[in-house]
Amino acid sequence: MRGMRRKTLRFLPAFVLFLLPLGCELLANFNVLSDEEEIELGKKFTAEIEKEKPPVQDPTLNWYAQDIGSRIAATALQDRPGIPYTFKVVADKTINAYALPGGPVYIHTGLLAAADNEYEVIGVLGHEIGHVVAKHGAKQISKQSGIQILLESALGKEGNEGAKTAGTLLGNFMLLSYSREDEFEADMLGVRYSVAAGYRPEGLMELFKKIQSAQGGTDPGAVERMLSTHPPTGERIARVQQWVAQNPLSPTLGIDRPIFQQIKARLPK
Repeated sequence: MRGMRRKTLRFLPAFVLFLLPLGCELLANFNVLSDEEEIELGKKFTAEIEKEKPPVQDPTLNWYAQDIGSRIAATALQDRPGIPYTFKVVADKTINAYALPGGPVYIHTGLLAAADNEYEVIGVLGHEIGHVVAKHGAKQISKQSGIQILLESALGKEGNEGAKTAGTLLGNFMLLSYSREDEFEADMLGVRYSVAAGYRPEGLMELFKKIQSAQGGTDPGAVERMLSTHPPTGERIARVQQWVAQNPLSPTLGIDRPIFQQIKARLPK
């Protein structure tokens, strides 16, 4: 086996040189993870994340996260079926949410506190689900760690060795930034899923305006870092407006259940 491994390692430079002429499009869509492997990796990531930052202990907040998340996830399953989305709330004052490969989604308490209505939260969750549907996370991991996964069979490891590998891959993933093309794609998927779930499509944009206006506030550094990896807000708004103009919407859109204000009242102070 060791001799075979050395031969494989000697083969890798030639393999990489073979890939380079194929162009940026192939590299952008490079993905070594099957759906099953991506889901399993997401579970391992969840275990590692929750060691350091467990979900809030309020069962009502986590019930609400799963309830509202499931509403929009159901509309995305037609594009990518079989993804077991989960939604949990973590105590973090930043206005954010993030999705892991395979379907786990975490919602910051700061996002719930900043939103004025439910469709703003839905807009952000739709965006994060869009990343999962488009396999942006799986592609990023594949480009950064694909050779490691192929050579070491990271997903098949158990015990401490498996946790160590998952922790390394998670660390790499959390340091990555999606491309602006990825963010635009996730925006438009999120808008479409929001509308399909019965919500107004402007929620994500309204929340980004709040993030933009928060510059110079209590934590401007975090806001600037977030905006630096995203397309300009004005351009994102223009794209949503163009989508709305091309897709007539029902006048009944605009769900904002009274429970949202009750949930905000339960947030940690």
